[in-house]
Amino acid sequence: MKKISTLLLILVTISFANAQEITGFKTETFFNEYGNFRLKITPNTFDATKSKITKTKGVYGIRICYTQNGAKKAVLRDMTSKIVTNAEFIYGEWGSGKGIKVTDITFFRADKITKEQWPSKSDCL
Repeated sequence: MKKISTLLLILVTISFANAQEITGFKTETFFNEYGNFRLKITPNTFDATKSKITKTKGVYGIRICYTQNGAKKAVLRDMTSKIVTNAEFIYGEWGSGKGIKVTDITFFRADKITKEQWPSKSDCL
């Protein structure tokens, strides 16, 4: 009976979380099965008073600042599609990841601010 109760609680929590707006993310770096360096972003905080975002672009943005062999670099990406359909976003345009060090990750709601207010790549450089 305890296992069934635990399972039901987990299912209710998952379905409740999926029905809310995402307000925070967890990040982790890893190497995939081919030895390539990746950054995985998963929603981990939700606003229970807001409904789930159903748009597939232009909502959840990310700026990633990093160094590659000592050179400062940055990327801006729209991660909405992957977040709302897969519940995770994986960035991996680094190949093997040799010499890569992620220095800053900034999440932003692209739909709630003007493009001029988005985090700038130049702030990383």
